[in-house]
Amino acid sequence: MPDSEVDAPGVLDVQVYSTRPGPIPNSRTDVGAYASHDAHRIAESLARDLGGTIEPMRSDTVLRVIHEAEVSDTDRIAAERSVQVRNLRANISVLDPVADAEHITALAADLDELRARSTPAARTDNTAAVSASVSTSSAVDVEGAPTRPRGLVTAPPGRSSGAARATSPALHTAPAPTHTAATSRSADHGLG
Repeated sequence: MPDSEVDAPGVLDVQVYSTRPGPIPNSRTDVGAYASHDAHRIAESLARDLGGTIEPMRSDTVLRVIHEAEVSDTDRIAAERSVQVRNLRANISVLDPVADAEHITALAADLDELRARSTPAARTDNTAAVSASVSTSSAVDVEGAPTRPRGLVTAPPGRSSGAARATSPALHTAPAPTHTAATSRSADHGLG
């Protein structure tokens, strides 16, 4: 149909709106602009073929065919996993780091497992070469490191009583920088 006729009375746009579960985005496809009779016929045919419904929109100038799109098993599993990750993060965020440390540790382990399954399996084989090329001068002594589970928050030994805190040296902070008219114009405000 020529562009001059698209805005003419009796002309309707036909769209297909495909819905998907969870975090998988929905999509909209513009089918085209048709005379009213043809637009209804095309929309009805699409709705029948796709198993959807027709909804008029924008003051009855658009016929939208809404249907549930087919989702592969892989996408469905990924969507469910994404919802689980979001729920685990929400649960961890509301727990008290000290009182609920064991629960946080367990949830963090579940979250790490889900994240591991969410990363792409297709990785290059040069990860071992990259790991070997890292300088060992800044390597952490894993053998001597404490074995405290990640996410478990406990007071360091000897710091649980107020007496231990009273004998520890006080923290000192540097004095605030002094500004003069000469230095205020070129002062570093931490933005550089």
